Amino acid sequence: MERLMSLKQNKIMLYLCVSLIVITVHLVCVGAYSRGAGDAACYNGVPNHFNTNEQSDLCPYSITTTQTAYSPGGTVEVTVKVSEPDVVFKGFLCQATTVSSDKIIGTWFNQASGPSKLLKCDNPNDSVTHVNSGEKTSITLTWNAPTDIVGEIQFRCTVVQSYKIYWVHMKSLVLGLQ
Repeated sequence: MERLMSLKQNKIMLYLCVSLIVITVHLVCVGAYSRGAGDAACYNGVPNHFNTNEQSDLCPYSITTTQTAYSPGGTVEVTVKVSEPDVVFKGFLCQATTVSSDKIIGTWFNQASGPSKLLKCDNPNDSVTHVNSGEKTSITLTWNAPTDIVGEIQFRCTVVQSYKIYWVHMKSLVLGLQ
């Protein structure tokens, strides 16, 4: 009888330990990206959300710029916003790339009071992401062009509506050299 109780207690302890491990891993995985995109998203733009796929239907967001051309060393305001009523987004990752080679270029300004933080994909501050998973309808970011001439550029953003719903590398209109 004593041995049966001990065996039962061991099974309960094992169950509790396994449950605790599963809960901890789940919390770490879910919490990690609520504070911004991870390094793995730098190039393919895909959030590291388990068992999900990017959306292929019409995207309810747009990427707009304040200019149609940029100057070397100049700045461009980039806005990601909803284009349908009753739609929000919780996360984003934005980059500027050359049209010819898709190389990440330029830097983003840190907006201390805004819901964004800077990342290093190829170079410091060349990408920008969210700092929390609060609901957003619009975000305006400031990008600084490189001083070198790089030709036509485009902004690309991944926008996350929810854990399972996101659009990868949405693109702005092409900006030429001014």
